[in-house]
Amino acid sequence: MTSAPRARFLTLCACMSWLLPACQLLAQEKGRIYGTVSDHQTGKPLPGTNVVIKEIRHGAAADSLGFFEITNLQSDSYLLEFRYVGYKTKYRMVRVAPDAQVEVSLSLEEDPVRLPEITVVDTSKRDDLHRMPSGSLLITREMIDKSGAVSITEAMRVLAPRLDLLSIRNRSKRSTPARQTFLPILFLVDGLRIQVDPAELQENPDWLDKYVELQNIDRIVVYRGQNAWLRAGRRGEQLDWLVEITRKRPTER
Repeated sequence: MTSAPRARFLTLCACMSWLLPACQLLAQEKGRIYGTVSDHQTGKPLPGTNVVIKEIRHGAAADSLGFFEITNLQSDSYLLEFRYVGYKTKYRMVRVAPDAQVEVSLSLEEDPVRLPEITVVDTSKRDDLHRMPSGSLLITREMIDKSGAVSITEAMRVLAPRLDLLSIRNRSKRSTPARQTFLPILFLVDGLRIQVDPAELQENPDWLDKYVELQNIDRIVVYRGQNAWLRAGRRGEQLDWLVEITRKRPTER
C-alpha cells in the first residue's frame, strides 16, 4: 500500500473510532414508556384511551386490553396525558433515563358528559291553534283551572255560556224534526266522535264526564255554524256546534 492510500485509510479508521461511541450513546438514550389503562371501579381495560406526551405531541392509543407503549424517547422528563371520553383526564410526570423501560399503569374515574337541557316544543299543537278560524273559542287548561269547575258540563257553562247543552236541547226539541234523535252538536275527544243524546242529557247533565275526566283535558276548542261542519268533514251533516277536546299526553297527566 502506497503512502497516500494508507494515509486515507488511517484517517477513515480514526473517524470511525470517533463516531462509534456517539452512535452507541444515541442508541442507549432511546427509552420506552408502556403500561395499561383501566376503569377505576370495575378494573376493566379502557381500549382507545389516548396517551399523549404534551411537550412533543407524541403518543399512542390503548389497545383492546388497555395496553399502550410509546417508544424512541430521548432521556428526559415527560408529562403524560391520559384522556378517554366520559372519564376524567389524568396527568403523570415520568422521568425516562437512558435506555430505560418505564411502566405507567393507572385507572380513570368516570365523568359523565352533561348535555345541555333540551326544551321540546309541541309544534303540532302550536300549528293547530294558529290555523283556528275566526269566531272559534279556545279554552285552555289554565282557564279550566281558574274556573273552579268540577265537571266538563260546569266548565262549558262557565267558559262557553252560549254552549249550554240543556238550553240547546230545549230549543232543538221545539225546532227539529221528530226523527232526529241527536242534538246538532258533536264532541270530538281525541278524534272519537260523540253525539249528544237528548234523553241521556236529561237524565245525567254530566254525561260527558264518562268519556273524559276534567283533570285530563289539555284544551277545548269550540266551533260554530259553517266552521263546525267544515271541521267535522261531513258537509251534509246537520251540525251547529263542534267541540274538540284534546287530552293531556300520558306523560303530562
